[in-house]
Amino acid sequence: MIFSSLRVPASEFSSVTGWDAKPEGMCRGEVCVPAPGALDNGAINIETAAARLGMPIVHDTEHGVWSLGAATATGRTLGGTVVSVALDINPAHAKPWIDAAAPTHPSLIDTTHCTNDLFGFINVPMAVWIDENGMIVRPAEQASIERSPARDMEIPDGIPDRLKQMIGEVKKIPDDSAAYRAALVDWVRNGAASPYAMTPEEVVEASRPMSHDSSLAGACFAMGEHLYRTAGHDAAIPYWRRAHALDPDNWTYKRQAWTLVTTPAGATENDLMQGPNDVYEGNWLDDVLAAGGGDNYYVRANLERPK
Repeated sequence: MIFSSLRVPASEFSSVTGWDAKPEGMCRGEVCVPAPGALDNGAINIETAAARLGMPIVHDTEHGVWSLGAATATGRTLGGTVVSVALDINPAHAKPWIDAAAPTHPSLIDTTHCTNDLFGFINVPMAVWIDENGMIVRPAEQASIERSPARDMEIPDGIPDRLKQMIGEVKKIPDDSAAYRAALVDWVRNGAASPYAMTPEEVVEASRPMSHDSSLAGACFAMGEHLYRTAGHDAAIPYWRRAHALDPDNWTYKRQAWTLVTTPAGATENDLMQGPNDVYEGNWLDDVLAAGGGDNYYVRANLERPK
């Protein structure tokens, strides 16, 4: 497969290699490889695409041509698809973050927090793993795949004490990103044979129980969401306050409600500090401290699963 440029029209790359650029990535038949950055304005960046597909490149500098070997990243390695979901009643607040990330995978906005009830999400980022048969093979759990720079930042001098304390608690949040990423890659490559894939019984056992109170909290939050849209913010508040009391471990219920009262009118981004307010009893920092600090903020993934 010979090319005279490292940037060629997507149609030319497809006709030569058999790999098509799609929203899912670089695809050949039913097999797709996530390949962010490979497609740019209708053209393929060959170096990026080749790196993702495992295609070795040979360059002849004298004649200015490049030869690509066949893709080596094939089979099950290419079988995974990421679907990201933002939880926000106001899509306009979530969309700029999606646009900035420029994802190559499907990116959705859950404006009703229905994924809480469907999958057990109570914080972000969390994820479930779903196999090709539609079965959940890992329950909702913390799902970071790279270390946040906030964990390593120096706390600046002269900032308010409350902000300093918030940064300190963020730095205490456990970082399992490297192990989680490795486990995810192992599952995508090996499927059910991966030691990190659970049986249905194991998934149920490891899942957060759906108690009467947590179910009622979901109904209260949904009622608040409906009234927020149909009757106004004030009508939603009593139901969201009750949801917080019924399910205090559900951070998505809290943070959605807090941000609607702590974000200034006309702001283009949500307030992420979510400090003390006159509407709700809780706020981010005080509730984190009450729950035991940043160490207990997430449902951590148990990745010690030898088979």
